[in-house]
Amino acid sequence: MIEWQLPRYGRGPYDEVPPVLERVLRSPSLDEEAWRGLWHLLATEGLTVSAASFAALPYLRDLARSGETVAMDRALELAGAIVAGVLQDHGADELVREMAPVIAELRAVLARRIGDGDLPPTLAVAFFRADLAFAGATGWSMAEYDFDDGFYSVSCPHCDLPVTIAIGDYGRYSAYRDWYEGDVRRLPLRGPNRSC
Repeated sequence: MIEWQLPRYGRGPYDEVPPVLERVLRSPSLDEEAWRGLWHLLATEGLTVSAASFAALPYLRDLARSGETVAMDRALELAGAIVAGVLQDHGADELVREMAPVIAELRAVLARRIGDGDLPPTLAVAFFRADLAFAGATGWSMAEYDFDDGFYSVSCPHCDLPVTIAIGDYGRYSAYRDWYEGDVRRLPLRGPNRSC
């Protein structure tokens, strides 16, 4: 049975977390409902954290170190969301300081997991944010980067022509966007310092 003494400050799921966390620990790859419940309690809407969130980090670290891919991925993603909220008014500053070695271990596990191979795009973005949070760049980890598929308007640095950059499942290219003809003169994206 998980027991912890936490500062009772503001809102916080202090008593509700241990049973849900125990369900996840018993069946980390199978219990979807328990994982959803844990997210709701520890990183509400992926944003709001409490002292209980930080108290759960050692358990998430242990799941991440387990070597089982599904459990590892879920634990790393949730831990990243928790650490990203470190600057919130959670009332657990001392507990956060105590978690520094745990956060360092989470970052090391994350680095190994990223090095293991291809990640689905949504998980790659979550891991990028988690790595920023674990590294202490929590402001950047919470920023909206708009990594979704999309079109971006920029000016060519060489000729000032308005250019559309397309990045997504439909392709990765630059083009001149014509009102009637759509994307004209499509060119694959290339590295910097190339002329147009």
